[in-house]
Amino acid sequence: TVEDLLKGIIVQSGNDACIVIAEALNGSEDAFAEKMNEKSKELGLKNSNFTNSTGWPDKNHFMSSSDLALLASKLYEDYPEFMHYFSLKKFSYNGIAQSNRNPVLFQNIGADGLKTGYTKSSGHGVVASALQNGRRIILVLNGIEGTKLRAIEAERIINWGFREFENIVLYERNERVNSANIWLGNRPTVPLIVKNKVVLTLSTADKGKDLKAIVKYIGPLIPPLNSDFSVAKLLIKNNKG
Repeated sequence: TVEDLLKGIIVQSGNDACIVIAEALNGSEDAFAEKMNEKSKELGLKNSNFTNSTGWPDKNHFMSSSDLALLASKLYEDYPEFMHYFSLKKFSYNGIAQSNRNPVLFQNIGADGLKTGYTKSSGHGVVASALQNGRRIILVLNGIEGTKLRAIEAERIINWGFREFENIVLYERNERVNSANIWLGNRPTVPLIVKNKVVLTLSTADKGKDLKAIVKYIGPLIPPLNSDFSVAKLLIKNNKG
């Protein structure tokens, strides 16, 4: 089943399962790689290019750490109902039990994903995810020598992230931030509202420092306007400027 193939990919890094899904979806692995590149542009990945479905070493197949972090974040945001597969510690198929290669799942840090990787040029790496007290940290780690050190470093950095940083909610979803002048409208101003919750991650050292919200827009605004229009930018600066 497709579910078995996904478990084989996620838990056991099954290249054969990757190719089966690629060929089933697009007829060939090359065609699937083309679709991967199209989708990466839609997602806003800026430093990625795919030539195969597996991550098999190829000079034209690459992905930056920032793109990996962005993709991981989008997976949790857009497909939360499927993310439980990444937290599976083992998977049995055809009577054979296989353990997940992701070391962070076996550490007591709230880890629930995501995936390990290795090539000769990039070394051992992992995209790790952990959730503590409703706050998620996503770590992208590469260039590690050996699986043991990868496990140690991943645990150390995730614990450091939870200990030394915290999320501050600046504005709730649909909260009014400011107002903007409007030209020849039925009222002189319109409210400027954030579409989504605005959350800022701060180090414990910076938590007490003053923050300043700056709203930038080209005004006056010209009607007609509706709530779907994006008309301004919100900049958050610390007291250092």
